[in-house]
Amino acid sequence: MRVPNILKLIISRRARNKLIERLFVNPRLIKTSDYILVSFPKSGRTWVRAMLTRLYHVRFGTPDNLLIRLDNLHKLDGRIPVIFFTHDGDKLASVKDLIPDKSAYNGKNIVVLVRHPGDVIASLYYHQKHRRAHRRDNITKDLDVFSFATRPGQGIHTAIAFINHWMAFAKDNPYVLMVRYEDLLKEPVVWLKRITDHFGGNFTNEELQDAVDFGKFENLKKLEKERYFADTHLQASDNADPQSFKVRSGKSGGYKQQFTDAQVKEIDEMIRHSMDPTLGY
Repeated sequence: MRVPNILKLIISRRARNKLIERLFVNPRLIKTSDYILVSFPKSGRTWVRAMLTRLYHVRFGTPDNLLIRLDNLHKLDGRIPVIFFTHDGDKLASVKDLIPDKSAYNGKNIVVLVRHPGDVIASLYYHQKHRRAHRRDNITKDLDVFSFATRPGQGIHTAIAFINHWMAFAKDNPYVLMVRYEDLLKEPVVWLKRITDHFGGNFTNEELQDAVDFGKFENLKKLEKERYFADTHLQASDNADPQSFKVRSGKSGGYKQQFTDAQVKEIDEMIRHSMDPTLGY
């Protein structure tokens, strides 16, 4: 569907593309997908995609360098589900631009992958600064990491509001599985099984362990450096710059090394004050 000409005059190209995505593209993909994985950017989605890719490779013989993306593996083997991986909006959106109403997702089996907002926003800063350095929408040029993180109504405030909206939708909703990145780090086989069970899979412990081994950060970083994956999203922008890698650390609590003690205290207070406490952050 074409956007009316008047909209082309009053909104930027980036905003127009996001509007098209929100109004027309995403509803179609939600409807036609078997399962959905939702995450705020930098919450571990690529890691999960790599492990799922490995599982389907071992089970069905699909290429393990072709990361699952919507229906690309389904087209190779119809037994593989169509999975829509979405950030459910714009990673640089303000809190007021988020959509709290998730009714468009009703009836779909959904995994929501969440991560500590401090880690998310610090990682997003370096992603923008090093992987999108020459993009016009790179807003980190004149901001340090703390200024980026604490912009009023944006940054960490957006990450917190995003998670809160999904927590509210997940409450008493059997179709939604909330997965903490930190739990996936601690017990990857256990939580990968929960994800795949929710997505209609039936994988053995041996298959799950193999996928976890494939998805170890040391291995993914090595493969990224070698440009092993066909997906350019998992290729370093500059092999000489560690911060330009898609896979950078995979740690929990790493944000505390990016900020001063006083800044960490301020960020932690924001989370305690504003975030649903159920997740334990």
